[in-house]
Amino acid sequence: MDPSVVLTVASGTPPLLDIDLTVLLQFGLFVTLFLIARARLFQPYLAMRERRTAGIDGARAEAVNMQA
Repeated sequence: MDPSVVLTVASGTPPLLDIDLTVLLQFGLFVTLFLIARARLFQPYLAMRERRTAGIDGARAEAVNMQA
């Protein structure tokens, strides 16, 4: 173990990073915002890209049929 860590703990100074119940609150907020963003932002965006790709592929197939 690093001697400076032992001296810091022995001197009674508070730790640099205090982990308490706010970690659970932050995790809960993260999960909530992730689920909202996934439903309202990411899934509609991916669906739009899928429709766009399907439309482009359909237009290409139609152009090939028209040329033939």
